[in-house]
Amino acid sequence: MVVIDTDIFITALRGNAESAKHLSTLKGKAAVSIITELELFVGAKAKLQKQQVETILEPFDKLKINNDIYLLAKRLLKEFFDGTPLQHQLVAAYLVGMAVEPDCFNFIPVCKTPDETGCICSWRTFKEDYEPLYVQQEKFKAIVTNPLTWSTDAPEAPSADNKGGVLLNFNKIIPNIVNASIHDGVLWVSKPKFLGNIFYTNKNYHIADYNLFYINVRNNAKERIACFQNIASNESR
Repeated sequence: MVVIDTDIFITALRGNAESAKHLSTLKGKAAVSIITELELFVGAKAKLQKQQVETILEPFDKLKINNDIYLLAKRLLKEFFDGTPLQHQLVAAYLVGMAVEPDCFNFIPVCKTPDETGCICSWRTFKEDYEPLYVQQEKFKAIVTNPLTWSTDAPEAPSADNKGGVLLNFNKIIPNIVNASIHDGVLWVSKPKFLGNIFYTNKNYHIADYNLFYINVRNNAKERIACFQNIASNESR
């Protein structure tokens, strides 16, 4: 099992507990670019060859701009997972911070439950009652996952369900830091509760898409991995 976990989740490959180190050495600069820029968390066959992984990583070698990386995240899923044999090895893809069109993928569904696998999660975080102009001008309603419920049947959740967020220095876990509710293609949250928040006036919380739900995301990743492994174990019997 591979989980590369910095401030964001990137990749999970099924099979080898030391794969995180392995993946990070496959393509130096490309791996670093992905780890720091690309929000993607997937599972793939343990037998995936080094050359295949390098081919996947190659396009990211010199790209540093978020929007380009987001487009390439979608492209990676489309070309290597959507409707291909590798889709059966997909744990989940966390496409966070980007607008994902409802028809973006032909075969990869939106995650509807906390333990569903082979699906995608996505959200963009803003202060409640705020919707930026560029979102209003979008020609589609983006996919939104509530990272406190992970269920399409529960679009709202109180801050009590937030197990803990982290701030920039990752030196403290703050429970109940925000609530969360789905609204017209974005995720609305209350103003984060932390010492000094009175000075924070920005209503676009994209920079904290993961931070505000840090423990919930980690727990959910573990839950999906466990479910994926359980299904694979039952199928191999």
